Amino acid sequence: GTSRYNLACAYALNGKKAEALAAVEKAIDEGFSDWKLLDTDEDLASIRGEEKFKALAKRLSKAG
Repeated sequence: GTSRYNLACAYALNGKKAEALAAVEKAIDEGFSDWKLLDTDEDLASIRGEEKFKALAKRLSKAG
């Protein structure tokens, strides 16, 4: 999941919100589990307010 997470960061930094959100979801599906990093990483600041991001963060926080 780490590679997908890094991809999500790159997409978010380039303003590609839909791609970033999809990559975050795939990262979680593939085992990414660092909720604190997801919640604080400035690379993801542009998508943190999106409802899908909030749902993914909630899902991850419950899994951990």
